[in-house]
Amino acid sequence: MTESKESREIVGELRRQGWTVERTERGHYKAYPPDPAQKMVTFAGGLSGDHRTVKNAVAQLRRSGFQWPPPKQNGVTYPFRPPPEGRLDDGTVVREGDTILANGTVIKEHPISVKLELESEPPTPDELYAELRAARDDHRLHAELLVEADAALLRAAERTREAKEELQKCAERLRDAKAAFDAAFEAE
Repeated sequence: MTESKESREIVGELRRQGWTVERTERGHYKAYPPDPAQKMVTFAGGLSGDHRTVKNAVAQLRRSGFQWPPPKQNGVTYPFRPPPEGRLDDGTVVREGDTILANGTVIKEHPISVKLELESEPPTPDELYAELRAARDDHRLHAELLVEADAALLRAAERTREAKEELQKCAERLRDAKAAFDAAFEAE
């Protein structure tokens, strides 16, 4: 079963929102929400049937807490593909096919070149196509890994912020306890 563009986008967004996504032997996905109180959702990996297949999968995922279309940050849905030949606020040129991560990093989509060692006869078009497809699959995998890493960085930053807040609360409690101790010692 071939994976459709819609399923890649949905799986990428699931991972960005903190879901755990596994692929079964038969090509289906098992999506585990970040909230353990919600139930796991299974959906077809290809999602290439009729349009209802995608809508039904998204509806099931939404019932377990998935936000689709992706939530916007600063008015922009991440990751997104900007219009061709656009410019970001910092002057970065963005071309069609580039991807922008939530932290603002631009992933340039480079043309794929295929290098085959020629033996006695030139490769057939099918062999060239297979090589091209393998190279594209590798490129997609790396782009998905970058999106996952970006999501992990955002989650780590959030946990760091929460830990700093907890540390400040602990420091305040320690100051209060010390002040109470000093006041009790001075009273004696």
